[in-house]
Amino acid sequence: MGPYIDYIARIRAVRNDGVSEHAKWHFAAELSSGPIAVSREKRLSNGTPQLFHSLQFLIVGNGEHITACPVNCKHALVSLLSTEDNTGHAFINCDCGKDKSCGERKKKVQICQSEVLDSMHVLKDDAPPITCNLARRICEADTSCLAALKYYYDHCSRLFKGIRCSAKCKNSLRILSRQHQANKLRHCKCDGSEDYDCTAVKANTEEMCFRKRDGLKKSEHSSADSSTDTKKARTRRRLRRRKRRNQALKSWRKANRKRRRQRREERKRKQRMRKTAAHGQ
Repeated sequence: MGPYIDYIARIRAVRNDGVSEHAKWHFAAELSSGPIAVSREKRLSNGTPQLFHSLQFLIVGNGEHITACPVNCKHALVSLLSTEDNTGHAFINCDCGKDKSCGERKKKVQICQSEVLDSMHVLKDDAPPITCNLARRICEADTSCLAALKYYYDHCSRLFKGIRCSAKCKNSLRILSRQHQANKLRHCKCDGSEDYDCTAVKANTEEMCFRKRDGLKKSEHSSADSSTDTKKARTRRRLRRRKRRNQALKSWRKANRKRRRQRREERKRKQRMRKTAAHGQ
């Protein structure tokens, strides 16, 4: 777990460095008064640079009038609303007051707000599988989950190529599976919008990491069954040998009794012959 803790520290440092990179996007962070009073550093450090990149197009814009919620922005808002410290809810419920710039940006976010809030049921444990991009963004919105995800990326390169699932890769998967925000990743759906071969990665992970481990358990049961069958076979062979030995012993005893009977009859015959010879003299 030592290297994993180092990853968390490194990622937090990267996020803090990313604050100045995304300084233009200060919609909620510049508001330190009103119904919410969350520090700028806390709000920005709780989101990944990828998340802010996704929202920046919608909030800052490129001069065009946006009427529909882009998929990337929707995913970014869902992941922001999934954070445990309620940063996302503070983001969409902040009070702009008389800040005109803030009001304009909040109005843009409202294009996605109702649609995103209606789709928040996807975060429930019993909800159907979600897309892998959305599952990844939800994980990236959480510091520990993002650290576990990066740890997985760094130690599973051979798995991605379909070569093998190493011990370090399996360990990174175990760490990732313990993150609550990663519970949607294993059974997510590939929709073709990923920037990697999603289907191949999922297939390799299931085949080389999970099924091999499950197969080991099955082989243990199989070996136990095989051991039981071997014992039964040995018992049957032992019984057959005992039966053959008993039959041979029975035949030997029968033949021995016959030989003794024949010897007795031979002695009696000789005795009669001697008596007959004695009377004749």
